[in-house]
Amino acid sequence: MSEREITTHYDRGRRPAVNIKIYPPNNWSELLPLELGQVADLLPDGTTGEPRTFTTEPGFTWAWVEANVSESAQDSWWQATCEDHFQQARDLAEDIFGPKVSVWQEGRSGGWLVVDGLPEDTDEWPEELRTNWFRFEEDVKALVADVPRGFLWNLHANVYEPRLESYSTTVPVNLTIDPEAYALAYGEEATHAAMEEYARRLVHEIAANATKPEWLTIESEEQ
Repeated sequence: MSEREITTHYDRGRRPAVNIKIYPPNNWSELLPLELGQVADLLPDGTTGEPRTFTTEPGFTWAWVEANVSESAQDSWWQATCEDHFQQARDLAEDIFGPKVSVWQEGRSGGWLVVDGLPEDTDEWPEELRTNWFRFEEDVKALVADVPRGFLWNLHANVYEPRLESYSTTVPVNLTIDPEAYALAYGEEATHAAMEEYARRLVHEIAANATKPEWLTIESEEQ
């Protein structure tokens, strides 16, 4: 049998638990830009090009967050992110152990995730249950580690992007892209899809006082 110990916490009785204390990073800027996914262009011959990773815009910085999101709003989004990840942990417990278990938080500031409904004497757990517990524990710790990224994702999706979408719809612009300069800057062919995507994103970046690249010309129609 595995010698690895199962952590327990005692509040309303001793139960198996996972330490879920979360500490914000010392330097938020180190987490940026966030990777948002991958996109691939449709090539002229009908095939799909190599996928490339796209990230949050250069204008989305921690300095932008501090300048545009109040401390109370930051606290609200942090709490919302923690609650979302806790719900994921609760769903995970039910997926692994079944609907008989209950999950809640205990301890100072809710720093322990406790699972009720499992046998009380963890020393007598069969190997299969122990294996499932350690898998659950590792997955929960991964959720905890993901909270700072999730917090920034929420700020980007729910604060930054809507604000810039509002800007781009209220301040129409004409975009002119120099394909040769674009290709030189990115080392790839300036396909229509690629240029259209980057042009849309750069309107946002410029609205957030980011640097405009040489290959993009913007003519504002706002008087």
